[in-house]
Amino acid sequence: MKSQMHKNADKTDLSHPTNAEQAADKITSVKPAVPAADASKVKGKWDSQVKAAKHEWSKLSEAELQKSAGNSQQLTGLIQQRYAIERHVAEKQVKAFLAKCNMA
Repeated sequence: MKSQMHKNADKTDLSHPTNAEQAADKITSVKPAVPAADASKVKGKWDSQVKAAKHEWSKLSEAELQKSAGNSQQLTGLIQQRYAIERHVAEKQVKAFLAKCNMA
């Protein structure tokens, strides 16, 4: 009898969600970095700022900068990864650059 109970105790109960699954279920939406109405304005301004951004972050390619379309979250991730810096430092750089370009 003990061996049967032991076997049942080893089985993983998949009927209960994990903490990660519960947290994921609570996330309903993510706000975009720029409101949808302003996205086209940022895109238009960004196209003219790519060279300045390339000068600021030479480790990023023009193609990567174009693809980011001035999205602050994408830029932050690229800069953090390429320059091996902490996220808050990359966020500060992006925020300062966008403000300097009148895009923030």
